[in-house]
Amino acid sequence: MALEESTRIPTHLVVAAYRTLLNREPESEEAIRNHAEKHSSAEDLLGAFLNCEEFREKASRRYGDHMARVASVYRQRMNHIDVIASPDDFSRIFARIRDQWTALGKTEPYWSVVTQDRFRMSSIQKTKNDFYASGADSDRLIDIFCQRTNVVRPSGVCLELGCGVGRVTGFLAKRFDHVIAFDVSQGNLDLAREHLSETGIRNVDLVLLRDLADIELTKNFNFFYSVIVLQHNPPPVIAKLLRIIMAKLNSGGGFLFQLPTHLKGYEFIVERYLLSHDPVGNGFEIHALTMHNVLEIIQDAGGCLKEVLADNWTGTYGSHTFFGVKPQDAHAHLNEMLSAS
Repeated sequence: MALEESTRIPTHLVVAAYRTLLNREPESEEAIRNHAEKHSSAEDLLGAFLNCEEFREKASRRYGDHMARVASVYRQRMNHIDVIASPDDFSRIFARIRDQWTALGKTEPYWSVVTQDRFRMSSIQKTKNDFYASGADSDRLIDIFCQRTNVVRPSGVCLELGCGVGRVTGFLAKRFDHVIAFDVSQGNLDLAREHLSETGIRNVDLVLLRDLADIELTKNFNFFYSVIVLQHNPPPVIAKLLRIIMAKLNSGGGFLFQLPTHLKGYEFIVERYLLSHDPVGNGFEIHALTMHNVLEIIQDAGGCLKEVLADNWTGTYGSHTFFGVKPQDAHAHLNEMLSAS
C-alpha cells in the first residue's frame, strides 16, 4: 500500500498493528490514514489497538481456547507409555531417530530447527542472518531463569544436546569457557562448524552422537542445556539421555532443558512404534516424557529443581522447561532446604 507519509506516525506501523494484533489486513487505505493521523506515537497506536473491541474479543477466544486445553489435560488419564525398551529395541528406536535427522540435515537443516518457511533452503541465503540471530533469545533464557530463582550465573563447561546447525551454540560459547555440542546429524554439524568458524568461535567441540555411549564417554560438565530437541525422541531415549546427562553433571552445576510432558491422547508402545511409519526424509516426530518420570530422574541424580514452567516451544499446551542445580553434596542440599524453612 502506497500512502503519502504526511501523517503523525508511519503508515507501515499501522499496517503492522492490524496484521500482528488483529491478524488481518486493514479494511481500507482510509482506515490506515485515520490511525496514522490520529495517534501521536507508536505507544498511542498500540494502546488503541489493544483496547479496541475487536482485539479484546479475539484475545478472549484465544485465552478461552488455551484454558480449554489446560482443563482437558488437567483431568486426562494417562495412556500407556513405555519408558524402558530392550537393548535391541532401544538400538532400533535410536537408529530410526538418527536416520530421520540425518536426512533432514541434508535436505532442510535450518527449517528443521526453526520450522518457518523462510528458513527453507530455497530462502536461507536471504534469511540466514535472522536465523542465527534468533539463537540469542534461547541463550538469554539462562539469565532469565537465574534471575528469577536467585541462582548464580553458570560458568565452566556446558553440554548442549542437539546443537543443530549451531544457532544457539555460538551464544553459549560466549558465556561458557567451553561447549561440548552433540548432534545426531553430520550435515548439521558441518554447517555448525562452518558458522562457528566464520564467527571466530574456537571454544566448541562438535561431536557426532552415534549412540548414547558417546555422551557416557565425554568428560563431566558444569551446565546442561537443551531446547526443542528432546521432544523429537521417543520416551525410552529421552529418559536414558537424561539419566546419563544428569549423572555426568558436576556437583555445583546446573541445567535448563525443555520437553513435552503432557500431550493430549499421547501414548507410546515400543512394539507398535517400531511397526509404524518412519518419516525419514520428510518430517520428524514429537514425543513426550511424563512429568513424574522427569522429576524422578532429576531427584535420583541429586538435582534440585528451582523452577518448572509451561512454555510455548511446541506451539501447544503440555511442554515444560526445567531449570535447577545439582548441589555440591547431599548435606549442602539439606542445609539449603533447612535454612529456607
